[in-house]
Amino acid sequence: MKTKNNISLATISLLFAFLISHSLFSQEKAKLSARELLDMKMDSAYASIEGLSKEDSQELITQIRSIYRESDPSIDKFYFLISHLEEIQAIEKEQARLESLNIVYALGFFLFMGLLAFIWWNQRKIQIQLSRISK
Repeated sequence: MKTKNNISLATISLLFAFLISHSLFSQEKAKLSARELLDMKMDSAYASIEGLSKEDSQELITQIRSIYRESDPSIDKFYFLISHLEEIQAIEKEQARLESLNIVYALGFFLFMGLLAFIWWNQRKIQIQLSRISK
């Protein structure tokens, strides 16, 4: 009877600990506004930006553009130019990564084929030896 109580108590305590940890970690952070982000120091702003989702970052971009559009109406041209140039840069980096990944795949393929050839050659050698012994 004691073991059943201990097991059920342990199960309940584990479940309770899981629920508490889940509730602590699932709480969403307060949304960051564009003005707060612009007023932050660069290091803390970078740390805040890293945790943003795609939708949150798009929302912040829209807010920042609307803030600066008041002082400079041509900010949209600047934003689209910078955005396009950064996309080109990101594509170039990704292309370099893909090329190196293709080299890794090719090397792995040749190593695997070499292993198969070695196994085939070794089995063929053993088969010839067994046929000589059996004669």
